[in-house]
Amino acid sequence: MAATAHFQPDYLTGVYAGVLGKIIGVYLGRPFEGWSYRKLTEVFGHDGVRYYVNNHPAYLKQRPAGHPLVVTDDDIAGTFTFFRALEDFGFTPDLSAEQVGRAWLNYIIEQKTVLWWGGMGTSTEHTAYLRLKRGVAAPASGSIATNGLVVAEQIGAQIFIDAWGLASPGNPEQAARLARAAGTVSHDGESVHGAVVVAVMIAEAFVNTDINHLLDTALRHIPATCLIARLIGDIRGWVKEDHDWRKTRERIEERYGYAIYGGGCHIIPNHALIILALLYAPDSFADAQHIVNTAGWDTDCNAANVGCIQGVRLGLDAIDADYPFRGPVADRILLPTAEGGRAITDALAQALHIAHGAHRLAGRTFKPPKNARYSFALPGSVQGFMPIEDGTQGVTASVENAAATQGAGRVLRISVGRLSERHFAGAAVATFFTREDLARTLGYGVHGSPTLYTGQTVSANLTATAGEGLIRARLAGVYYSDADAPGHVAGEWTTLQPNTSATLNWTVPPSDGRPFYELRLELSGTATDACIEVDAIDVTGTPTTALIPEKIDAAGDLWLRAWVNGMFSFCRNWRPMGKPSVFFIQNEGVGAVSIGTEEWRDYRFSCTLRPHMADAFGIAVAYRGKTRHIAFMLRADGTAVLEQHEMGDIHALAQAKVPFELYRSYPLAMEWNNGTVRCFLDGKELFQAPATATGGGVAIRVQEGRVMGEEARVEAV
Repeated sequence: MAATAHFQPDYLTGVYAGVLGKIIGVYLGRPFEGWSYRKLTEVFGHDGVRYYVNNHPAYLKQRPAGHPLVVTDDDIAGTFTFFRALEDFGFTPDLSAEQVGRAWLNYIIEQKTVLWWGGMGTSTEHTAYLRLKRGVAAPASGSIATNGLVVAEQIGAQIFIDAWGLASPGNPEQAARLARAAGTVSHDGESVHGAVVVAVMIAEAFVNTDINHLLDTALRHIPATCLIARLIGDIRGWVKEDHDWRKTRERIEERYGYAIYGGGCHIIPNHALIILALLYAPDSFADAQHIVNTAGWDTDCNAANVGCIQGVRLGLDAIDADYPFRGPVADRILLPTAEGGRAITDALAQALHIAHGAHRLAGRTFKPPKNARYSFALPGSVQGFMPIEDGTQGVTASVENAAATQGAGRVLRISVGRLSERHFAGAAVATFFTREDLARTLGYGVHGSPTLYTGQTVSANLTATAGEGLIRARLAGVYYSDADAPGHVAGEWTTLQPNTSATLNWTVPPSDGRPFYELRLELSGTATDACIEVDAIDVTGTPTTALIPEKIDAAGDLWLRAWVNGMFSFCRNWRPMGKPSVFFIQNEGVGAVSIGTEEWRDYRFSCTLRPHMADAFGIAVAYRGKTRHIAFMLRADGTAVLEQHEMGDIHALAQAKVPFELYRSYPLAMEWNNGTVRCFLDGKELFQAPATATGGGVAIRVQEGRVMGEEARVEAV
């Protein structure tokens, strides 16, 4: 009889703690990734790393430009992106390596997203991706037979594995099976054994917190004779003898260190440091992070795995027990993939996604605490909301998650010492990348689409719980205007008396197709010690907006970054004639430039395209990645086709003969509504066919050539 999951009442909280532990570990360890123990203690002293070092004076001497705290990173992107394969293939408990490999091909944009692109034979993940791209299906794509022992046994399988354990509470058999399926896409041998250990420990930590029990359970799911098993046995023995993590670390370096194992980042030395930290700090999130980061080597990867295990084992309160790790992070996560609408996200959103998948795996229905984009449903969950202030009149705000003053549940509490009628304060959340994000060249880039658009409706349920005097509230947005300067639009003010509630509804006004990068809840008035509690904020509806600005020639290019560029080049037309226009250029195969989110449905997407040279070009709706969308394409052989792309499988829906002319403008449109797709050319309906999809953005696709886009627009139908 197959093992089953054990869903305790606090299961979602445990998943959330694991997700937080994962990202906090990355943000702690990323600035000094690859440093040795010796360098770390030379820079930070014998006590090593205890907290974020981004602005630490000693760190700034090493890197004067500093290091952002919340970053894009392969540990985070791979973990939460590859888990989407579960949903993509119908939540089957028999998910295969071949299916996870197909998810790689859907979400990864070569040289841009998710992976460390170190090259064939240097980056194991890059090597595996090239195998997949060339038709070598998983698990052969990551096998020792295909790539050799050293390449196959680097660290990558372990760093991407946590979500499979989080989705298998009390079910180590399932965690081990899914970890092998996911891990063997890119790795083999000891790397996969190490990944299984991490996933099993996370899964079992939901029902048993004893660290030795977790290790024993994990060991039952890997070969007793493998090197990972021997390593764990050695470290357990040394801990009993040494009673000093630094002494045990020396033994690890001598027997299992980097000098012994080949490649850039082998699994064995780094897995050893994970076991070291867990055994020496079984009861402290902070101490385990201190040890695993100070010990050096692949610090962000190791700290992330330790953080996830400790988050589940010790619980949400343990994360901040010694240091306020959660405050500066504010739940924020960046996930750049070919499905750009999920790029701006947060720890609670990812925990909800994993919990939903876990319940579906077990044949259950998951009911979230609240049905809203921002629900603030768990202790401490601010979901990226940060204080804002405007003006110079001492108007300041603080933001925290708290138990509701009136009724049950959790809320986002916004407190203001003194409101002003001429200046406002409040809270804001990112809906797209900041200027600083987009300018980063350090490490991994940022690619994604906004989560807020003209024509959508924002609603907020809030209560004024304190404050003597007038309190006014409104919803607002900030976008990149001309010259990429901030453009501010807002709804009407709503007046609240103390201990009264209100629902704010705001339809987002036009921004000429330029991306909104911030959603705000603004407060003004005359009240002192004002306090607003926000039960939930939701964003609903399909946009009605231009996607290429009508004033494209105005200074400013950040609107281009709202499209996820999966082509060789996507740029302004450098010699515009008449209408604003852009170029889409693809050197080989099919590329796509996409925008939108999975919530978009029942809409019309129109775009005028002019081929200068191309084997094929067209548009797509229900876009959820490179191999998951519905495409309407015109081919150079004079054929128009409508196709459904489903994770590598292509289904022809309709076909017709259409004259193909270079340098002719083709007005194209697709209406996707109630499961039916209608395709239009020159304003006339060409196709109508049923197509299955749950939601998704839009895209422009080009196969080997250059195409000019003269306009693009989406509107609800």
